[in-house]
Amino acid sequence: MAQHDMVVDNAPGLAVRSDINAALAALVSSSSGTVEPLTKVAGQLWFNTSSGLLSLRNTANTAWIGVASQLGGTVTLTSPLSFTGTSAGVGTGLIAVRDSVVTVGAEGNVVFAINKQNSATHGLMLGNDGNGAALIGNNNAALRFGKWVSGVFTEYLNMTSAGIFTFAGTQQVIIGGAGGGIEIAGTAPSIKMTDTTASAYDFWMHVDAQNWYVLVDRDGSGAYETPHPLTLEADTNKGYLFGSELLTVGNFDGLGLTPEARTITAGVGLTGGGDLSANRSIAMGTPGTLTSSTTNSATGTTHYHLIDEDSIVSVGMAALAVGSVGTFALLARLDEIANNPGTTLAGSELVYSNCNGNTAGTTSPPGTWRCMGFQNGGTESRKTTLWLRIV
Repeated sequence: MAQHDMVVDNAPGLAVRSDINAALAALVSSSSGTVEPLTKVAGQLWFNTSSGLLSLRNTANTAWIGVASQLGGTVTLTSPLSFTGTSAGVGTGLIAVRDSVVTVGAEGNVVFAINKQNSATHGLMLGNDGNGAALIGNNNAALRFGKWVSGVFTEYLNMTSAGIFTFAGTQQVIIGGAGGGIEIAGTAPSIKMTDTTASAYDFWMHVDAQNWYVLVDRDGSGAYETPHPLTLEADTNKGYLFGSELLTVGNFDGLGLTPEARTITAGVGLTGGGDLSANRSIAMGTPGTLTSSTTNSATGTTHYHLIDEDSIVSVGMAALAVGSVGTFALLARLDEIANNPGTTLAGSELVYSNCNGNTAGTTSPPGTWRCMGFQNGGTESRKTTLWLRIV
């Protein structure tokens, strides 16, 4: 600790020498002491041994100021340089670099700059636009963000000189937290996803007017082709997949489709049916037994038909050929076997006879016949009998 009034008094040689040494000690120690020097002049240094701070007397010789606040021009600092301390309060930085100049130049109002290695060109600039807006950037150089580990720099973000941001590596990019998001604004904005794998397709997410698209470049031309993989139309509430309209609850009918919840109900006399979640069958119910009194009707899972006896008989009889099953004939026996009603004989035992009992022919009729009655008279071998063909 040494302080001196910096005045060497006239005195014998030894006293003068001691006075000079005391003045030099004060100079070399920057007037160190727990209290300020008694003699003070503008520009004087004082090292406060209580606080460990170096102060400089102001030009008006009225107060002590911190040495750092008076530095100007080019200051060369030898690394490593550390700043340690406590900021003055909330919102106050530990280190503040300020520029009171309001004139904005080609590089804005740069208040802090780091040049490129061995270059006078700025690699990093911090400043403002003269109106309070903060600026950070560079002078036609990429701004790279990453980490340096064991002599290797790994880049995670690159802002090119053209203002393009590129994320590198396989790092996850999270934008916003819970409830946060990202907005891309512009005329027909797009997000392009480029697959660097050989022969791989590139895709876009694209918005144009009321429509949102997924686009694809299938031929490597750099432009998308049609049909689009996906289109959503906000104005029509319709969607398209590769040009075909997507199925929604509201457009079943328009697409000619049937919703799964729709059902098929078996009507009266039928069985089966159900909703369309599976294959369904409709079957005819087992019909009821027909009688002479049934009518055309359906009930439950069965049905009935009216028997039109007159129509059946008249149509059936008109269609019968002579000698067919169900027809009658007057036939004569060739033997004397009793011609009782109900007797059944093969046609080979019979011959045709006309209605007056005379022989009509000797050819035996085909099939099997049943005797339905006979006519008395004549010889036994020529008795005329009424027969019905049953087979």
